[in-house]
Amino acid sequence: MSVGAIEEPQKKSARIMVVDDELDFLDSIKRALIIAGYRDICLLSQPLQVKEILKQRTFDLVFIDLCMPQINGLEVLEYILSIAPHTRCIMLTALDDAETAALSLRMGAWDYLTKPISRNKLMCILDRALG
Repeated sequence: MSVGAIEEPQKKSARIMVVDDELDFLDSIKRALIIAGYRDICLLSQPLQVKEILKQRTFDLVFIDLCMPQINGLEVLEYILSIAPHTRCIMLTALDDAETAALSLRMGAWDYLTKPISRNKLMCILDRALG
């Protein structure tokens, strides 16, 4: 590498889906994932699209917002794990509710995060979940 060259982030092969009805959050997490070297990213703002997408492909990790219109995150979690039980699912919420966190973990979520999520925390969670 020549002096002063900018090192390209290592491309990472994990397939990641993010399901959240907040478009600003989807944009923010997409930027963070791309900067970290992830390229296979699927963003869904409509939780009902999850079933159709999962008929076509699989994912290593899925971030799921808990509070969304039409269908809640726990229902999305249950569906994903029923057809792809090895998928790591991380629940996201703006509300810090211990009861809901415990329920989602009992249902099979890998972790539970409260928004806002710093880029550093996101990267630590990704490294642990995919490592």
